Amino acid sequence: MKPAAALLVALAILASPGAGATAPPGESPRAVVLHVEIEKEGVELNHSFDEQSVFLAGSVVVDFVYLVTVRVALSASTDLGWGASVAPGELTFVTSTPQFFNATVKVPAGTANRTALLTVRGNATVTPGVPGDTASDTATVAVMGGGGGNGNGTPPVAPRGRPAPTGVFVPPAPLIIVAATAGAAVFSAYMLWYWKTGPARRPEKKMKGRR
Repeated sequence: MKPAAALLVALAILASPGAGATAPPGESPRAVVLHVEIEKEGVELNHSFDEQSVFLAGSVVVDFVYLVTVRVALSASTDLGWGASVAPGELTFVTSTPQFFNATVKVPAGTANRTALLTVRGNATVTPGVPGDTASDTATVAVMGGGGGNGNGTPPVAPRGRPAPTGVFVPPAPLIIVAATAGAAVFSAYMLWYWKTGPARRPEKKMKGRR
């Protein structure tokens, strides 16, 4: 079947009674119905001083796929602003067979006693002019209080005790100042005595060759 003919057949099926899904009153009938589901309703983890990653699996199903290609774009976010992502970011459907995704939530370091709501959203698009659908699902990520837990981090500890030896003894600064002051005083006293004694009382320096 040629592509143009296949498209016409698909549009005819989609436009026929019973094809697609019934939309709420006041809206156009949908060509497809999108389902996004996260497997777990929520996860719990312990407090950590390191960043932690939480992984949640899920599935996507598109109903009423008839001879058309449906593309579903996925996105993830949290109500607390924690980093969230989903892979793959886009799925392609030609049948209603379920396909799967993995969502990741980054829990900031040091988080405790907080619960974030993860939302995975899907947006299905069909051939231009054919109505698509949107769907989403949520799960909670709860971080309990207390130390330790799923992360390997340890709380920061301020250094305590005496510094490690360096192998070279360096006297304390006050001791150096006292020693230098005392030495200067002794030298000044000697010089004052030397100049006051006069030539007669100064020790004589014997010249070489004289007795």
